[in-house]
Amino acid sequence: MALTQEQLLQLRGRLQDRGTELRDIIQRELNDAGHDSLAGQVHDTGEGALADQLVGLDVAIAEIDTQELMDTRAALDRLEEGRYGICIGCGVEIGFARLESQPAAARCIDCQKRFEAERGAETPRL
Repeated sequence: MALTQEQLLQLRGRLQDRGTELRDIIQRELNDAGHDSLAGQVHDTGEGALADQLVGLDVAIAEIDTQELMDTRAALDRLEEGRYGICIGCGVEIGFARLESQPAAARCIDCQKRFEAERGAETPRL
């Protein structure tokens, strides 16, 4: 059953809100990642290793948020093109319950499971 206009509007709003939220989060992460000032405060090798780990953690978190932002933007593009809610793997309609849970989902649950199994993903991806 195809998504209704009301459902599409609801999901569009959620995608737009999440995109705005992610842009704000990423901006804060970039601003907060000023760990270069930490370098002058490092007094021993252990503290230097901790500073390196903090920088690496910030980069990893920013990468995750950036990927989610790109997924959100791609979902909005699919919505504009009339392809939203159609699995990119098999072409079947993605159920509203899945999209309500993961508005940026590009695959139905079955294709997502196959995708993760093939890629050896340990964490779920949209």
